[in-house]
Amino acid sequence: MPQASGFDVQGALNEQGATLPIIFASGHGDIPMSVRALQNGAIDFVEKPYNSQQMLDRVQPALKLATQRHAAD
Repeated sequence: MPQASGFDVQGALNEQGATLPIIFASGHGDIPMSVRALQNGAIDFVEKPYNSQQMLDRVQPALKLATQRHAAD
């Protein structure tokens, strides 16, 4: 998807019925942007710059959620 935004990718995944947990990361995010991402199904919104531990702290629960969703299917 050339020149696609994170919202474009999220929309395409939602249209395909994907159940992957989405974590947004943005260096130019604001509150309305994070609210939009979460309302459209993202599980988290991380502001750049972030360190490895901050991302791991978000990815680990996302993986747990993905495992639970997969087991429920």
